[in-house]
Amino acid sequence: MPMPINNNLGWAIGSIFVCWPFGIPSLIKSLQVQSLWAQGQYQQAEHSAAEAKKWGKIGIIVGASMLGVYLLLFIAYMIFIVGMIGSMSVSSM
Repeated sequence: MPMPINNNLGWAIGSIFVCWPFGIPSLIKSLQVQSLWAQGQYQQAEHSAAEAKKWGKIGIIVGASMLGVYLLLFIAYMIFIVGMIGSMSVSSM
């Protein structure tokens, strides 16, 4: 019997916290790996592990990208607010 494979549960849990719509399929596929392996369905188990990793990576990339865009918009907003406050204080003098 071959050695059990990595079920990529770490990718699934990470993507659940960062971007849950992609984390759910990753978690489902990850949890299928051990039962498929125990049934002797090695190719299906490897496929589920690969799918879990794929969806986990997509979730982390999408979530990190959304966080980056949010931070850039927040910084732009703060610069705008500081500029408005600065222009109001100059015009009131």
